[in-house]
Amino acid sequence: MATTHEPPVITPDRMWRDRAACRGGGDPERFFPSAETGPAYEAQVAAAKAVCTACPVRAECLTWALTELPYGIAGGMTEDERRRHRAAPKPRVDDPGELAARVAHLHHLIHSGDAAEVPPHLDDDTNAAESREDGAGWSR
Repeated sequence: MATTHEPPVITPDRMWRDRAACRGGGDPERFFPSAETGPAYEAQVAAAKAVCTACPVRAECLTWALTELPYGIAGGMTEDERRRHRAAPKPRVDDPGELAARVAHLHHLIHSGDAAEVPPHLDDDTNAAESREDGAGWSR
């Protein structure tokens, strides 16, 4: 007996998908690189991230992808970048003003398209200190 799969229910909190740049046509497979390493992989990732960079709902997509999407590129991050983000210790902030400043900084980084500058807790331990010499206050 065959099983049927019901399509996911799209609730109002997920309607942001209708405004996503990746919905504008093109092959959805571009967000799932076929190469696993090397220059071909890097080129495929760059092409997908270029779409994410111009996306008006990138932050919403990344928030969703961090909890729901195990594979592919979404919100400007690869699956490995999202995995490191989930596993990394998060900075503790006791001062609400400091927290607001960090959120604003992260928002800027997400919308600037510079995934290499997304908070240092995404970096490996060897270069986290060097990546935050701009005084943004991110720490382990």
